[in-house]
Amino acid sequence: MAQYLREIKSMEAIIEERKAKMCEFMAKNNIKSIQSDMYSIAMVPSGTTSRFDKAKLLRDHPEINEADYTTTSERKAYVTVKLK
Repeated sequence: MAQYLREIKSMEAIIEERKAKMCEFMAKNNIKSIQSDMYSIAMVPSGTTSRFDKAKLLRDHPEINEADYTTTSERKAYVTVKLK
């Protein structure tokens, strides 16, 4: 069982490496998606995301402005691969 788990972990690392290379290639060549009979690959561009920090809200008093508790963070670009 341990050997199988090590193999899975190794394969997952290879997959992540190849997905990173594919993301770089697709971004460089302005390719948004690739379709085939067996799979589809979509490039999700980097961007920013904001989220509401509810835990902080609950720790503080309820009379607050929601915008004061919104955080903004960078999101890395990535690709998704779906088998058909």
